[in-house]
Amino acid sequence: KVDVVGAVLVDGSNYGSSPLGAGHKVQVEFVSANPTGPLHVGHGRGAAYGASLASLLDFAGFKVVREYYVNDAGRQMDILALSTWLRYLELFGATIPFPKNAYQGAYVRDMAAAIHKAHATRYRRDAAHVLDGAPDAATDAEAHLDALIANAKRLLGEDYGWVHGFALNEQLGDGREDLQEFGVRFD
Repeated sequence: KVDVVGAVLVDGSNYGSSPLGAGHKVQVEFVSANPTGPLHVGHGRGAAYGASLASLLDFAGFKVVREYYVNDAGRQMDILALSTWLRYLELFGATIPFPKNAYQGAYVRDMAAAIHKAHATRYRRDAAHVLDGAPDAATDAEAHLDALIANAKRLLGEDYGWVHGFALNEQLGDGREDLQEFGVRFD
């Protein structure tokens, strides 16, 4: 049993490593945060878990590619854009029932207020048309939300891209600032 101490001293930081992975490539994707809200402890836990798993696989002889990515496209981003736009319309007194499966956070109201402050009425549309053709939210909440997104795209036209981009950039900026507080540079 004392021989183990000698082996540890000889191998140093390589002690316990393994050729098990035989250089096989493995990609570990972890965290995959949607920039649709503030970072939270779960993102940190996922990052620590993913980084640890990748290090263990590397130590076991695998060729590891680590990927922490931000999922900044698709339906989730459309929901964020819609949520922001609906909150913006509320600033003009629109009485559109806010979907329960949209983003509820105060940060959405803050983004809507920033749009209002910078662009006043530019993105205001007749609220009566926002619900056109949307199924009842109580019957099919997801189809209702998808219909609202489609209506937002139709009503805003090219301006939808600006609202979408604004919401994305605001959230990416907040995430970037959060990461910088921990010494992590986000590109």
